[in-house]
Amino acid sequence: MLEVYKELTVRGDPVRFEAFIQELATAAAPAWSRDQDREQELTSSLSTRVYVFKSSADTDRFAASLFFTARGAELTVTNIVPHTLRSLTRDQYNALLDGFARLYIRPIAARFGFEVELTPDRRPITHWLSEEAAGRLIRFSHAANKGTGSGHPLDFDRWVAFLIQAHREAARLDATTLSRWLVEEDAWPGETASALAVEYEFGRSLLKAYDAAR
Repeated sequence: MLEVYKELTVRGDPVRFEAFIQELATAAAPAWSRDQDREQELTSSLSTRVYVFKSSADTDRFAASLFFTARGAELTVTNIVPHTLRSLTRDQYNALLDGFARLYIRPIAARFGFEVELTPDRRPITHWLSEEAAGRLIRFSHAANKGTGSGHPLDFDRWVAFLIQAHREAARLDATTLSRWLVEEDAWPGETASALAVEYEFGRSLLKAYDAAR
């Protein structure tokens, strides 16, 4: 199971989103406040409604800005960006999101009759691949020489079988996640995993181009 960034989505009547955000701002103050200048800037440039909450650092929290984007009947937290740190670790990001959801979003959403979905912080490979494609990846990974990657003819055949299946199903698995899975779940050396990730990305692009040219 790979550690991932959690995702939070609020579902409900979009006509009431503005009132929901206003009540959220009241409940979250003074720990969090709306950054309406940033909201106007992003809403104008992105042509979709964006809401921004900014925090100040205290003993339990890093100073950060939390971004909501409204699309149809969904209000989604699309990012949390720190003010002083270069970036947040997954644990830091998830802890901030968990706290904001627990203290403010869930109680107010309940009053509005909105649904709140907060995804897990760990995902199996089948989150990005079908059972068939995941099985082919696992067979390759377990059988392959971890020093040579897809270099051996038999390993290459298993690798290509996985690539073809991932292409057929338009798998959501990206090269970065594949590399992480190889290293974290099956103990591949980082250099070999990175090389396979490059092969994967190139192979997916090549198969897509081939289909388009047929």
